Amino acid sequence: MSYGLLDNTGNVLIPEKIDCSADVTGDFGLFRLVHTYVCTQVKTEEIKFVFPITDTMQMVSFSASVNDRQFTSQIMPKNTSAESSSYFSHYHANGLEVSLGEVYAEDVVFIDIQYVRHLDSDNERTRIVIPTGIAPRFMYFGSQIGLESLFEEVNYNINLHVNCKNFNIKNVVSPTHEILAAYGENCVEVFLKDNVQTDKDIVLDVFSVAMYKPKFIKYENYINCSFVPELNLFEDTPRDYMFIVDVSADMNTRKIQQVKNALNLCIRALKDGDRFNIAFTQSENTFFAYEYVPLNDDTLRAATKWITSYVQQGVPEFFRPLKEIYDMTKEAVAIFISDGRIGGNSSILNYAMEHSGIRFYNFGFDMALNQEFLNELSAVTGGKTRLIGHTERIDDTIVKAFNVIVSPSLDNAVVRFDSSVSEVTPRSFNKIHCGEKINIMFKFIDTPPSEIFIKGTVGGRETVTSVRIEQIIEGGREVEYRFGYESINNLLSELAYADEQNKYMLKQAVINRSVEYSVHSKYTMLKISDKTGWYNFECDVDKGFQISSDWYEPSLNNAEKTMIHSVREIQFAEIMKKQRANGRFIPPTSRSKEAIAFHTAGIVTDFCKNCASVNMYRWHLRKSIHFLLDYIENSDYAVIPEELVEALDLWNEAFGSPNSMEGQKIDVLKFLRKNS
Repeated sequence: MSYGLLDNTGNVLIPEKIDCSADVTGDFGLFRLVHTYVCTQVKTEEIKFVFPITDTMQMVSFSASVNDRQFTSQIMPKNTSAESSSYFSHYHANGLEVSLGEVYAEDVVFIDIQYVRHLDSDNERTRIVIPTGIAPRFMYFGSQIGLESLFEEVNYNINLHVNCKNFNIKNVVSPTHEILAAYGENCVEVFLKDNVQTDKDIVLDVFSVAMYKPKFIKYENYINCSFVPELNLFEDTPRDYMFIVDVSADMNTRKIQQVKNALNLCIRALKDGDRFNIAFTQSENTFFAYEYVPLNDDTLRAATKWITSYVQQGVPEFFRPLKEIYDMTKEAVAIFISDGRIGGNSSILNYAMEHSGIRFYNFGFDMALNQEFLNELSAVTGGKTRLIGHTERIDDTIVKAFNVIVSPSLDNAVVRFDSSVSEVTPRSFNKIHCGEKINIMFKFIDTPPSEIFIKGTVGGRETVTSVRIEQIIEGGREVEYRFGYESINNLLSELAYADEQNKYMLKQAVINRSVEYSVHSKYTMLKISDKTGWYNFECDVDKGFQISSDWYEPSLNNAEKTMIHSVREIQFAEIMKKQRANGRFIPPTSRSKEAIAFHTAGIVTDFCKNCASVNMYRWHLRKSIHFLLDYIENSDYAVIPEELVEALDLWNEAFGSPNSMEGQKIDVLKFLRKNS
């Protein structure tokens, strides 16, 4: 599939220039692309402009100028009786497609597109991908998609101006182009160097210090708040976990092996009192056990052998297996991993809505064909969906996400302020996991509030956490657009599990918010007209761009950079797969209690000092710390060995909490060691 301006034979017309601009605040941006074309052919009967729309993008406006024809767009409620015209095609699964009619030699065509987009972001990095719209090959950058050119020679100019605002920006780099960066206080402006090769989409990585610290960005009477609520990381409440893997033929060997790696590491992250089961599913389930089992050395050994030996087969059909899972338990956390198109979606969603208690956390691969279903299933059950890109490690991504899922959570959380606000989105959260960054936006009337309160329950106990609104930086209009974007998404989430009485009201609210903020949504359309009003065209869109398995593969050199583990990473993963249920590691030469304790301490020390992905193993190492603390408490040491104290101290520096039981015990042991 090609993008950009195409003639009637499908050939891509090379632009004269492309002007790219963006205003980015945190992990959200307002983007504008202006394409200029000068036609060289004597006559082209029909040209069309095609632009990729991904799942995290929403159109704001489209305009075009072709000779004396001037086209502009407007967001309107969806009309079931759309007019047809030879001048306008419509949104489809591949993006925006607009027919612009005949052109002649020397005709100038201008295309102007504006859209908003949620960006791929982790603890320190925010990645910005700007599609130039002329290249037909897909590249994956985190959860975003860029394009890589197939043209041998590109002769057009491209101008770039990105204004990025965030706290403590320390650096911006590009893996695709040579750039210039002008740094200011909490902001950076980015430009392309002169004469850079314009053969691919533009990718920028913006690095900030301590992104998880509370951030407050203001535009007019809008404030965007991004922070991690303070919760007790080690508040243990036993849970049941069901790991469900779609093992149909859609899952290739590489993927299934990485899924098996993830399962082996996830079950070892379970805490004392947790129970688990595993279901490999196609048209029916194959369960590891007939019921949920506690984690101990016997079940861990059996589960590891069962996972390793299973072979995928069959076709993906999930409704009957889902009923079996609901019959097995009334309350559980379900980890659902799938790669294919699931049959019987509506039946599955209806059943999940009627039978509450199981919360689905879903993982789909390569912008999975069942993306919309996975999103809806997580919405109706109160979980979340994570799509794993082509160049992301499946096992790493699942284990990192499971570290959050297994954490204690603030349930049924309600947002409050110390003074009145006119609007807030979201007003509540079904669940906030410990260590999870959340985003709250609000509009104030005269004076903004100074504190946000979030009230909910942790392990059945009422809990209130708060954050002070201070050190506010000024943003741009992208903050206002984000308020509309977030409001629409939160309303759509409510709509997913609303009863029939409230569905109509919520749909109208989505439409009103889309029109008010000029942000396209599921229940609106783009109406494109020329200035005379003679032509009126309507455009429909139900979902973002999705990529199936027969689309172009990314180039191998880019895929290899992110998909292949280093030797050391493989070694750390293999070591952790040998961890026993209570956190200990058995040395190969001796099984004495002291040898096991020293061997376990050495592994903890090695992970904390040398493992770049140590956060993946947070819960595994915590179990090892518990084992070491129990061993020391039951030993008769006059002087506690330095190796044990060092391991405990390194873990405490990386993951400990000063008010936790573990942190307090470790501080006492350090004191005793120092004064012995």
